[in-house]
Amino acid sequence: MRSIFVSLILIFSFKLTAGERKLTAAEEKKVHAILAELIDSTHSSLRKPRLKIKLHTIDNPAYFFESNFGVGRALLGMKRYKIGVNPLVFDKNIPDDALKGVLAHELIHTEDYASGNTFNTLIPIGIAVLKSKTKIQYERKTDLKVILKGLEKELIAYKNWQYPLLNPNDLRTKKKEYLTPEEIRLIVELRDTHPEVLKEWLNYKIPLDIDGVELALISKKRLFANHLFDMKLTKEFSQKKRGQKFILELKSLKQKFIGCTLKAIPYSKKGHNFDEARIFKLNEIDTKKSVRAWMSFKGKMKGVDFILKSCEGQNSLFIKGFPNL
Repeated sequence: MRSIFVSLILIFSFKLTAGERKLTAAEEKKVHAILAELIDSTHSSLRKPRLKIKLHTIDNPAYFFESNFGVGRALLGMKRYKIGVNPLVFDKNIPDDALKGVLAHELIHTEDYASGNTFNTLIPIGIAVLKSKTKIQYERKTDLKVILKGLEKELIAYKNWQYPLLNPNDLRTKKKEYLTPEEIRLIVELRDTHPEVLKEWLNYKIPLDIDGVELALISKKRLFANHLFDMKLTKEFSQKKRGQKFILELKSLKQKFIGCTLKAIPYSKKGHNFDEARIFKLNEIDTKKSVRAWMSFKGKMKGVDFILKSCEGQNSLFIKGFPNL
């Protein structure tokens, strides 16, 4: 059982070398004040009789924050939870708004722990964070819940403070497992215009990178580019092992789109597969001629959509592609 409890420690982590020390009384007071403010406003589900959250010091330089619980919560159903804070965050001068953003994230984990019993809540969460794919979904959805609570500015402040402290490998991991500031800004626009999309992500799957978020936004905003040039996609061959190969042909390409990037994204019944996306640069050409490009995709696919992006002075545009390939 202990291994399950250990797996349930959900953290914002990175590696940093420094001496160990305890939180000072002033630092504990600041964290308690922010936790109380959040529980009184955005995390009101934690205002329950006998529910207690204990603050403790993390003395491991690899971790900044964690949200977990004691054995009594798992075995006896006691409403006892823990928030861990590494004093290094204060040594690195974490701003108050950044501290609020990350504590909002950690308290959402606490809300999850408090929402059910060991078997229908704690164990499923533990299993989820043991697997890379489901852990990424869980953490990115937790960031999404912070945005839905209206704390996107504080969450961005935390990322902006955290990123410069990370080595390249840790930074790549963070951007993969959690939402980036760029993704957060796009999601805020979706939240304010198409909140149903975010509800769907919570119930099913959230996009794994900014392209997925952007695709949802520009398709909902109906920023279509199909009328801007003629596009043809011809299947050359299809084999189980080698996948499917196509020739993409663009005609009547206008001068203003030269230098832009065209991203082809295959999709199946499960949704868009951004791992298999192909990118083409629309180079300087005679616009009276067609542009031809080869692309191949592995695995089963239902169709291909496109994003036209990286154009100077142009918004990204969605191109509804070719279904039933």
